[in-house]
Amino acid sequence: MPTFAPAYRPTKAQQAFLTHEQKREAKKRKRDEDDEDNDKNDASSSVQSSDSDDGKPYVSASAPSIVKNTDPYHVAGLSREHPLPRYPFPHAAVKLSDAPAKSQYEELAALNPPLYVPKPENEDHATSLKRKHLGNITAILHRCMLNGDWDRASRAWGLLARTEINGLGIDVRQHGRWGIGAEILIRREQAKVTNAPAAPAARRDSDHDSSLHDAGNDASTTSPEFAEEGFKLAREYYERLVLQYPYTPHTQHTVNAKVFYPALFNIWVYEVQARYKHLQAESSNARRSSSYSIASDNDDSEFGGSQQQALLSRDLLAREIADATPIADRLDELLLSPPYDISEPLLKIRGMIGLWLSDLYKSLANTSSRSSGEVSSSPPSARDEYADRVTIAQNRQKASSERRRAKELLTKVADKDSSAGTAWRAADAADMSE
Repeated sequence: MPTFAPAYRPTKAQQAFLTHEQKREAKKRKRDEDDEDNDKNDASSSVQSSDSDDGKPYVSASAPSIVKNTDPYHVAGLSREHPLPRYPFPHAAVKLSDAPAKSQYEELAALNPPLYVPKPENEDHATSLKRKHLGNITAILHRCMLNGDWDRASRAWGLLARTEINGLGIDVRQHGRWGIGAEILIRREQAKVTNAPAAPAARRDSDHDSSLHDAGNDASTTSPEFAEEGFKLAREYYERLVLQYPYTPHTQHTVNAKVFYPALFNIWVYEVQARYKHLQAESSNARRSSSYSIASDNDDSEFGGSQQQALLSRDLLAREIADATPIADRLDELLLSPPYDISEPLLKIRGMIGLWLSDLYKSLANTSSRSSGEVSSSPPSARDEYADRVTIAQNRQKASSERRRAKELLTKVADKDSSAGTAWRAADAADMSE
């Protein structure tokens, strides 16, 4: 019995397990040493093979008859001096194509997401013909407008609006076409009025004296022809565009109702002013013709003529105010809701309309005061005189309120719009002069 015995002795099963582990570790160390030797032999053999033949695949030196199928150079069929192919190798074969290099626009379009969207170059024959047809109609439209042939321009515009390419109609908002439609409507009706045959009363006037005929011709040439139907059609056209293309968050960067509203109010104001310029020209022409027909130096006739002229001027001013007030009311309703409450064109238009109404109210008050101050054959009653004074005071109060409103609106856009600042300073100077 040994002098020293371990306090712990493993069982036979544990001894067998430890023996197996020791043998496995020994085999592992031996296998690692063999791998290191194989790597050294592979490096020396690869140098020799590259010197002899660059195109031969890699063959292991330790086993010259066995080729490593997992070696990337063997898979590519290249020597180690050549770089390996790019993606998708080794998952797919390398595709060699003779296609020309892509342009920079095509490379930008191939990115994800694309930075450039090229226009379609390959179009079918029908689409190409329709585009040529569209260009021809557009050229005819502009040529007719330049020549003043508004009937033919109207037909060209109708064909342009009905043209469809790939099932899509023409967008009238592109290239400023929406303004051309309103211009054609106004000019076409104006041309009809200008080219209309003379009325029987006008033909009878040709039998008058030559001096009266020349004076009538001079007055008619100075006053432009007015076509109320054309302005009405243009306003309806803009109203349809406002409903068809409203302002939404998705369309805020396109041509929408925010662009159409200033054009609508501009043409509305122009309509009212053109109407009353035409009426004033007609009244002055009528007074001139009556001055030739009435050859009387009586004071009563002179007084009656001046009083009649004052009444006619007051009536025209009152009618012009009645037509201009709905424009201001519509604009006030529109300016209550965003985004129109901060629209500089609309604020400027409302300020200009306020100055216009202020001048009209002031002219009406002055005309009423002059007509009431004149001596008539039958003196007015106290009630009528009081009513006239109240009306004059109301008109002056409305003039001051409209001017105050105009100055407030023009002040908001005076910093960014020089014309609004000029109008505001002119209104301020007029108030100081008063």
